[in-house]
Amino acid sequence: MESTESVVTVEEESLPVISEDSVVLRETISRLRDQNLRLQAEFENFRKRMNRENERIRRVATESLMQDLLQVLDHFELALAEGQDRTDPSWAKGIDLIFRQFGEVLQRYDLRTCSAEIGAVFDPNLHEAIEEVATNEVPSGRIARVIRKGYLLGPRLLRPAQVAVARECPDESKGTEKAEFSSHGKHSLERKA
Repeated sequence: MESTESVVTVEEESLPVISEDSVVLRETISRLRDQNLRLQAEFENFRKRMNRENERIRRVATESLMQDLLQVLDHFELALAEGQDRTDPSWAKGIDLIFRQFGEVLQRYDLRTCSAEIGAVFDPNLHEAIEEVATNEVPSGRIARVIRKGYLLGPRLLRPAQVAVARECPDESKGTEKAEFSSHGKHSLERKA
């Protein structure tokens, strides 16, 4: 019996240790759960604050742009008002000045044209090939004509420049050929004499 009592005694001594560890673990788990819930709530509040702040910044930037564009719009309205003689050279000069003012407003907001010059190398990152032109005036693979300007907003491409890309003319006596690309990827040839 003595051996049984000693075994029981060992078990009884070890029970309070396990019980204390269990209480400590439960307190730690409870504390970590509370900490986790607080962090989640703080993060959610932070996310909501950032969304409100981003919306406020967007609204302020839009208001500023609209105020600048309203000045240009006012000048267009004055130029296009009834009674204006549109054949007068000063009217055309006024329209040109308004166009320049519009360009200056866009530049203030970091909008600029992307490079697309005749003879420049075609860059698919900046240019969209709308047609291919057979010509010997510009080397093959280079821009033969700019159809529509492209624009960058800061470092980001807002709209690629639409261009005609040169390809080598097979025979000068036949004139130039122009291949137009449709939105379906097919093209048609048009021969110019």
